[in-house]
Amino acid sequence: MGVFYVFAFAFGAVWGSFLNVVIYRVPQRLSLVKPGSFCPHCKTPIRPYDNVPIFGWLWLRGRCRQCRAPISMRYPAIELLMALLALGLAVHVCGGRLEPALAAGGDWQSVLMAYLFLFFWFAALVALFFIDLDTTELPPEICIPGIVLGLLNAYFVPEYGRLGDLVPNVRLMSSALGALVGGGLVLGIIVAYYLATGRLGMGGGDVWMMAMVGSFVGWPGL
Repeated sequence: MGVFYVFAFAFGAVWGSFLNVVIYRVPQRLSLVKPGSFCPHCKTPIRPYDNVPIFGWLWLRGRCRQCRAPISMRYPAIELLMALLALGLAVHVCGGRLEPALAAGGDWQSVLMAYLFLFFWFAALVALFFIDLDTTELPPEICIPGIVLGLLNAYFVPEYGRLGDLVPNVRLMSSALGALVGGGLVLGIIVAYYLATGRLGMGGGDVWMMAMVGSFVGWPGL
């Protein structure tokens, strides 16, 4: 399992690097594919060996190789955050389950599937947090796929895709109701506030985000 945990840490760091792109580009409606990573100051493409998660920033001492402009410490911080979340999730979901399943020819695929569903949910939440911090928006482009992931998680791996004793196994019906209740409660608050004050207190992104949360934790988990 030690090798798997090392892989999980590296896996999380790589996705953390991609999340930096998501956080920067999604609010601006820019492509996530083209162009490749570049310095936000001088627009110079970042070389692959300078773009290694966490270590690239340390190697460059937090400055662009070309223009020497400072690179925010938030970039390696998000990469490290995702690496630690990936590692913690591997211990929580796979620890004590994956190795015996592999040895006995058991259902190790479901264990890994549950890990991936929950990991990408965590990734979506991290991206939403920082986008909200920067723009006060919660893009539905992230939330809606997250709802689909929650429903798939409940359908394929209800016995593994759980978050602990406080959140029981989430079956498909509970996941669907969780999405409806989570989004519906926030929508109700928005409507009530508007009727009372004549102005909006929250945006539609909050509705989508809580629907995504409900799809993963089920309606009791809300």
